[in-house]
Amino acid sequence: MAKSQPMGDILRDAIRQGGWSAGRISQKTAVPRAHIAAFLSGRDLALSKASRLADFLGLELTRKRKLPKAPPEPASSDRPARRKPGRKRPSR
Repeated sequence: MAKSQPMGDILRDAIRQGGWSAGRISQKTAVPRAHIAAFLSGRDLALSKASRLADFLGLELTRKRKLPKAPPEPASSDRPARRKPGRKRPSR
């Protein structure tokens, strides 16, 4: 089975192949130019910004596998009592 390419690499390749500048992409996507330039230099990009880049480039981000479900929250009676912030305990 072929190993899939990381999302960031796919986006970087598409930007470079399209000949897009960071400034032009920024104008079209509202992602700050500095973030795009840093991304093109190898830094990570927030998923929301990567999604905007993918939309602009005509790519679709999809989840590769299902994420595990979080365990249920404990009932309120099972939770330990919390002190209010800023309140001191009474002196003994």
